[in-house]
Amino acid sequence: MTHFSRGGKGSPAATDLRVIAGKYKGTKLASPRNSATHPMGAREKNALFNMLQPWIADARVLDAYAGSGALGIEALSRGATGVAFVEQQPAVVRILHENLSRIGVAAEVLAEAVAAATERTDWQGEFNLIIADPPYDNFQLSEVEALGELLMPGGILALSYPGDLGELELTGFQLLTARHYAAAGIGIYRKTML
Repeated sequence: MTHFSRGGKGSPAATDLRVIAGKYKGTKLASPRNSATHPMGAREKNALFNMLQPWIADARVLDAYAGSGALGIEALSRGATGVAFVEQQPAVVRILHENLSRIGVAAEVLAEAVAAATERTDWQGEFNLIIADPPYDNFQLSEVEALGELLMPGGILALSYPGDLGELELTGFQLLTARHYAAAGIGIYRKTML
């Protein structure tokens, strides 16, 4: 996965941030104009969702580290029944809400850190699929592994991670497939813990 330049505050937003397939195809999405997020390129996003195709339809999805919400919105566009979003930065949460308005969808948005989401008892075992694109400059393996608590047994975790970590093993998960794009890796994992 190639991530756009993470330039300083005030750097321009990604110009091609849009839904690439499904019922919202072509919808332009707002992108934060700062270094807080790193939108995924269209080619890499398409590759990710091609890998996820067997698990998207009728799935209850969590978009962790949601940023603009582009990945969760893509999942909705491709047939997920519902998506919850986790994003801790207030300015970015406003953009996420704006993007949900653009497609006319009301969704649960948790404006907290992912660590807080993993402790929510009402979300334990709630999701079929979690899409996680954490910040590479503060990648925390234990936090990513804790997302397993929110997956149903046999649920799927799609993880974007720093490519220099190699093929990443996660406790409580079976690696199904992995791909590398420039400085990033994508891993698709199945929850194995009881």
